[in-house]
Amino acid sequence: MSAVPDARPGAPARARMRHRKIAAALCAAVALGAPAAYLAPLALQYAEGPSAEEAIADANDSAAHNNKAVYSLECEYFDAEGRTVYRLVSDTDPAIVQELRYGFRWLPDVRISPAVVPSPHVDPPGPYYELVNDDEFLNAYFEWERVQERREDGPGERG
Repeated sequence: MSAVPDARPGAPARARMRHRKIAAALCAAVALGAPAAYLAPLALQYAEGPSAEEAIADANDSAAHNNKAVYSLECEYFDAEGRTVYRLVSDTDPAIVQELRYGFRWLPDVRISPAVVPSPHVDPPGPYYELVNDDEFLNAYFEWERVQERREDGPGERG
């Protein structure tokens, strides 16, 4: 650009208009950039889809806090809505069975826990696995607990 002002009629108005267009384009880029920066990693995760390895890792992570079981894939199927469900079996005796269904959240899920002192709980966006065989899982888990208690009590110490 030269330092000499444009002598054509309407040149200052065109220059102002050009500056406004540049400013509008920058504002649009910033406004669209934030959602794009948020959605791009989620879109990549969504495109990857369900994974048996991730379902097994999810089950093993929750088991690490409870029964120290290691889970393996027994089978994979689709529910009535077409979502992937993984049937996982533990290495414990008796075995504990979990059926985990794949889901995906684009936004965080915020809810209040139904505890004595309610507190907020935030599930992050992205892929997740939810337990779909609650009753079967709980029955197997409680049976596993009973067997563990009997083993700890020893053979002659039962009342």
